[in-house]
Amino acid sequence: MAASDSTGEEHFLDKHRNDLIQHITMVHPVLDCLLEGGLLTQEQYDIVKESEVITQEKMRVLYKFVSGWSFSHKDTLYRALKTSNPGVIENLEGNSQSEITEKASPGDPMEGV
Repeated sequence: MAASDSTGEEHFLDKHRNDLIQHITMVHPVLDCLLEGGLLTQEQYDIVKESEVITQEKMRVLYKFVSGWSFSHKDTLYRALKTSNPGVIENLEGNSQSEITEKASPGDPMEGV
């Protein structure tokens, strides 16, 4: 089940899970941050770090641990991802903003006239 905040919104990490798995390239700095912050145990850190060579597999393994995290813990991971992979996060944030704008924009009032 995806964590949501008090407004019921799905967390960025849950909403963009597939894109993050596919596009995150710098996993080790993220793991270091999560270990230092106490969000991963040394065993969990080692499991992810020693998993496959492919970064997508590392992200899939990391997501196994993330699924049970609170919204605030996911925020910590989000910040770590944004620091080590800023282009990926900014691109996804831009796509999310475009979706919001498209949903909020009314149709052309002159349409059909």
